[in-house]
Amino acid sequence: MRPFFTLLIAAAGIYLALAVLLYLFQNRMVFLANMPGRAL
Repeated sequence: MRPFFTLLIAAAGIYLALAVLLYLFQNRMVFLANMPGRAL
């Protein structure tokens, strides 16, 4: 039971890290897309 629990925590941590990275990457893309319009 303990190894399964550890694996579950590891999977959850990896999933959260990927979600945060994807969120930041998406925000950066939106920021870059809006920059030319803001410069003009």
